[in-house]
Amino acid sequence: IPVYNVAAWVERCVRSLMEQTLEEIEYIFVDDCSPDNSMDIVRKVVSDYPERVGGVIYLRQEYNRGLLQARLRGELEATGEYIANVDSDDWVEPDTYATLYEQAKRDDADCVVMGYQRDYKDHTETCHRIFTETNGRDLIHNLYKYNFELVAWGELICNDDRLRLLLHQYQQPEWESLTMWEDVAVMMPYYYGAHRISYCDRCLYHYNRLNVSSALNSVSLSKAQQAVGVMRYLKRYFENDPEMRLSLGVMTFGAKNMMLGKTSLKEWRETEAWCNKDLMKYKSIPLRVRLFYKLLVFKQEWAWKLYKRRTR
Repeated sequence: IPVYNVAAWVERCVRSLMEQTLEEIEYIFVDDCSPDNSMDIVRKVVSDYPERVGGVIYLRQEYNRGLLQARLRGELEATGEYIANVDSDDWVEPDTYATLYEQAKRDDADCVVMGYQRDYKDHTETCHRIFTETNGRDLIHNLYKYNFELVAWGELICNDDRLRLLLHQYQQPEWESLTMWEDVAVMMPYYYGAHRISYCDRCLYHYNRLNVSSALNSVSLSKAQQAVGVMRYLKRYFENDPEMRLSLGVMTFGAKNMMLGKTSLKEWRETEAWCNKDLMKYKSIPLRVRLFYKLLVFKQEWAWKLYKRRTR
């Protein structure tokens, strides 16, 4: 659990973890040099659960290194059979990890993926991450067909040598300041190498959409460019697998779309222009949306002007 500037949310997160029905859990809280009293709150809440105290580890980064590095630090310290990530402004249902662990053992799975709920101020959206493939490579090859999100907190993953080898790759200096799509950078290669993926159709994770300071709620041009940079890296990572073209294309298109409205249409169009060619094959994007983007790709600026007028 990476902790940074979440004083308003972290108590609910920690209580949901301490009250898990699965007894054998190691909790690792990574303080990313939080400027508020988030860690004081964490320690106070943990003290309310004396039966859990012995299984709690506190780590502190030497300086603020960002979400990816905080996650890596915790994951590489973990000694459990499986690993789960939780963002410290989110929370989970009481039987989340008992459910996922039992399913992982039953299905002999490298990874168990779960659904989740987006919690807004006045409503909740249920999100099922449904797919048909159980082999990781097949899933990633067909990513362009599904609305499957590559999030670090949405699964239970086996803590094995393959995972650790992958995680060590992201400890290099070039990954230090990444704050956008850091989970895509890790999870796309992880799923690709998973032999068996199991799906839990219960929506056990609560994704907090009230935190306006979270990365997703504050996407700047520089963060959008970070996401594009992640996809450039993954394009090189998978360069020897031609079957990855469409999946890399749809993800790259999604990354560059965060630039819309923050830069010129010309720059948007020319950024990673290779992925524009297969636009109509990206079935995970609704057809009407693909048609809209197609107009923009073919320099039909009137479509963008009409869109901006209707969304004012």
